Amino acid sequence: MHGKRIAQNILSNWVALAISTLVGFSLAPFIVHYLGNIAYGVWVLVVSLSSYMSLLDLGMRGAVTRFVSKGKAQGNHEEAGDAVSGALWIRLWISLAVLLASAGFALVFNRIFGIPGPMQHEARMAILATALAVGVNLWCGVFAGVLAALHRYDLLSAVSLVQTGLRAVGVVWLLRHGHGILALALWDLATA
Repeated sequence: MHGKRIAQNILSNWVALAISTLVGFSLAPFIVHYLGNIAYGVWVLVVSLSSYMSLLDLGMRGAVTRFVSKGKAQGNHEEAGDAVSGALWIRLWISLAVLLASAGFALVFNRIFGIPGPMQHEARMAILATALAVGVNLWCGVFAGVLAALHRYDLLSAVSLVQTGLRAVGVVWLLRHGHGILALALWDLATA
């Protein structure tokens, strides 16, 4: 049974990685086509900002995984619960700091990157929506660490596949119906 779980976890990880990579490569030209070069460039800046903010994980998911695994193995559920609780609090404060920093960055974003006038408001709002999505993902990353500690990579991969599918379908629908980067950022937030 243990070998079966390991094989299932490995296979689900690879499938999720392959599908998310394929979807990313397939969607990029579609997004460029519907947004246009300038709006796509702004979208890449917004998404890049969220990628950098995700670095504020600070290894917390790994720490949660370690302490929950240790607590489970030793039958010390209180230690595992304390690790999860502490990580949730720390992540909550980091998420709030991300939101505050993003609000400040949204104010100067247009001046730094020379965003065209008609897109400035949409770019600012997209930054805020993306920052909120990063905050949600940081906070929920604690639960992903718990699943990893319980060796449920199959569940982590299933969640990743559902999110990838929802994001892809939403992006296609939104762009085909004439929506822009703010709608994409709000959809990322909704699927977070």
